[in-house]
Amino acid sequence: MADAVRAEELAQLLRTKRRGMTIRQAAEKAGVSPATMWRAEKGEAIRDVDVIGRLCDWLGVPPSRVLVSVRTVSAMHGDEIEHGVKESTADMIEAHLRADKNLAPGTADALSNAFRTLYEAYPKKNNRDKK
Repeated sequence: MADAVRAEELAQLLRTKRRGMTIRQAAEKAGVSPATMWRAEKGEAIRDVDVIGRLCDWLGVPPSRVLVSVRTVSAMHGDEIEHGVKESTADMIEAHLRADKNLAPGTADALSNAFRTLYEAYPKKNNRDKK
């Protein structure tokens, strides 16, 4: 996920939101460690989907705001789908669930784990199946 984060944009958003607060205060409000807040504000890539979700929640922005996106076309429906460059489908779902302000953290965890379990249980296409 490191290459998928717009680290500088995230850093700018964090610095703006933190004005008047110490890093420790902002980290506490965002639910991350002060060291993580410091690294994110310095423009270092954040790799943890949960942390990105918490930071975006605190900032009041969707995770897609700080993720590099590419467009692909769904073979099944021809619809465009936007996703992070190196994110797995399960990681994208998890990031959205964790950033959803309508879900309690425990609920987001449970839904994410359930989706990941089901997703991994089904067989994936291999190169022979693609046409």
